Amino acid sequence: MMVFSVDQHESPGSKDQSTNSQTLQTPRIVQSNKYCSKCLFTFLILSIGFIVLCCVLMAIMTTSVFIKTSDLNEVYSKNKELEFLLTNNNSDVLNDPNKLERNVLGWLQNKIRKSFFKNKDNNYNTPNQYMSNSRPQMPECGIPGIQPRILNTRIMNGKEALPNSWPWAVSIGLEGPRDKVPHACGGTLINKRTVITAAHCVIRNSIFTLVGSPAPYTKYNSIEKMLRIYIGLHDRNDINEKNVYSVESIIMHERFDPITFKNDVAIIRLDRDVQSSYEIGFACLGKLNQVQPGDTVYAIGWGYTEMSRNQASRYLMQVDLTVQKKENCLIQYVDIDQFCAGNIFLKKDTCNGDSGGPILKYINNRWTLVGIVSNGDVSCGGTGIYINVAFFYDWILRNSRV
Repeated sequence: MMVFSVDQHESPGSKDQSTNSQTLQTPRIVQSNKYCSKCLFTFLILSIGFIVLCCVLMAIMTTSVFIKTSDLNEVYSKNKELEFLLTNNNSDVLNDPNKLERNVLGWLQNKIRKSFFKNKDNNYNTPNQYMSNSRPQMPECGIPGIQPRILNTRIMNGKEALPNSWPWAVSIGLEGPRDKVPHACGGTLINKRTVITAAHCVIRNSIFTLVGSPAPYTKYNSIEKMLRIYIGLHDRNDINEKNVYSVESIIMHERFDPITFKNDVAIIRLDRDVQSSYEIGFACLGKLNQVQPGDTVYAIGWGYTEMSRNQASRYLMQVDLTVQKKENCLIQYVDIDQFCAGNIFLKKDTCNGDSGGPILKYINNRWTLVGIVSNGDVSCGGTGIYINVAFFYDWILRNSRV
């Protein structure tokens, strides 16, 4: 509020001078009235604008459900995840509280990004995107609910991954008890009906080598009917009906060579659509060859962590690998559609049970499937051979329509 003071003291002189003095003061009062009128007018305009804005927000809130059941589930899942971080003795969060803050902020950032940019096209031509303008909206690929903990960990004797940090990781196993997944191979979810894996993972002999000859094969006499796909999983001992999918069909590359592991790629079509959530997402597929010597890539899986134990890991594990030149690879034969990765000195490698699982690279703020775990040396402590997904991009796209 503006305060105007009028000097009421009359200076010595005639009455005319006093009158003139009052006359000189009068315009100031008139100007203040005009100024107040302008302020009042501005205040009214701003008030009306504020009321209109409130009405618009209320209309949006009444037509959109901001707190959905899925959002509540995500909050519950996040709570479980933070519980894991704080109670797991292997977690480094206790030693670095800033990591906890980054995890929470990363989750919130991804939620905001998905909410406001879900209709934005991207440069990743993944099979979860249709070619027509009328395609249904699919979640963005390569964006997990929480960013993975990128540390120098190893699958062999390594630390487990953060829950929900690799939501496209798939365990391929057999029909078995609901309290434990009979894990055989890994895979990657690329859309709501398609899993990418290695061709040798859908051959009977390869599966029996890992898990033995099970009763289900005798019962069903079919690989498709025998296999079960476990999605949205972290702990193999913690599954429920919604995690378990049957196999509708298997498409193995027609030129797969079981001796050289050339063209070691296959597509598994699920029996029903996968509902994306905080625990389940899709990996991106890059068009171009984006794997060069010296690059850092990441492997994830439930494979062996110790050769002496000869059994799959209970928890999802991760390892960072360095792409090697072919002449530096311990495996003599590396074809053009394959690449070599690992670290001999640090003993970083994949192992039995990791076959078919994803090799991922962080490209343009998205996790992109660049390789498939194929084969390697028996010691699981050197280098491995991985299928270069870019060479099979067109084949995958043709056979993974939803």
